[in-house]
Amino acid sequence: MKPHLFSHSQPRRALPLALFLLTAIALPAAEQLRVCASTTDLDSLTRIIGGARVQTFCFSKGTEDPHEIELKPSLAKELNRADLYLQVGQGIENAWLEKLMRTVNNDAVKPGKKGNLNLGRNVRPLEGGAGKNAPNSFHEDGNPHYFLDPIEGLRAAREIRDKLSELRPEWKAEFAANHDKFRQRLAVALVGEECAKKDNVEKLALEFEKLKDAAAVKEFLTHHQVGGWLGAFAAHRGRFIVGDHDLWYFFARRFGLEVLGYLEPSPGVPPTTKHLQELVAKMKAKQVRVILTAPYFEQRFVEFAAKQSGAAPVRMAHQAGARAATDDYFQMLKHNAEQLLAALNSK
Repeated sequence: MKPHLFSHSQPRRALPLALFLLTAIALPAAEQLRVCASTTDLDSLTRIIGGARVQTFCFSKGTEDPHEIELKPSLAKELNRADLYLQVGQGIENAWLEKLMRTVNNDAVKPGKKGNLNLGRNVRPLEGGAGKNAPNSFHEDGNPHYFLDPIEGLRAAREIRDKLSELRPEWKAEFAANHDKFRQRLAVALVGEECAKKDNVEKLALEFEKLKDAAAVKEFLTHHQVGGWLGAFAAHRGRFIVGDHDLWYFFARRFGLEVLGYLEPSPGVPPTTKHLQELVAKMKAKQVRVILTAPYFEQRFVEFAAKQSGAAPVRMAHQAGARAATDDYFQMLKHNAEQLLAALNSK
């Protein structure tokens, strides 16, 4: 018969070793930072930067409209156990957050407290208040879809890194390493490997955004050896696009595109026949090739506008997890760039 693990026939070091192994396995779960996030973009960035040091809970699914979240009891339960709550801000949580917070006893994660981080507070505003609408629209506080701009994603990732480090300074080096790895990966995808090696990608992207003259754009691309998504979209700079909901202003700003209009006459307001007909006429006049559409938007409106205008619907991801193979934030950005470039290049 084989001796029992703790029998006298086993070496005396077996018990201490077994206890050590059990402790080593249990410790990370006990020490993990519990983080709640309004959207899948925030959830994904937290997992990328926090790694094994965080345990996340997301309030919504990638395919859903983040403006409308069902207030299940599990949301308050998770917030009561959380060390940190991440919110998009810019009004995206307006319809449900205040009501939810009234059911939460954990003051540490409420707005203004150490365990609350509103990533919308430091967004670089859209010029002219694009996406900011009259009362009762979804976006009366501004446009919250800034994560569709990779540069805003880099800023948000930096703020998440800093907040996680503030809450757990002993893991600061780990968070920094994870952040730097993510930043480099996204920088290379955005501007190409050569450019990412020598330039500050955020500063470069902002400089590139300001260029209007075609000759200046060409010179900039050559001088900085810009490749990646930014270089690829340069061929379509100034081209008009149409979307379903006003999701795409930040995306358009980053890649030099112009938003002609949206299928919705105002955010959250269903399209009318009159509005669609007027928009189709504008699309024909401007030779619009594409209609950007999110999975939760009613496709019959997209199909109508596409048929009438001749533009191609492009199945975009409005956040991580919205489409197949977009499970994390980087993959979402990659999907959108590749899908739209393919559509623009085929016309």
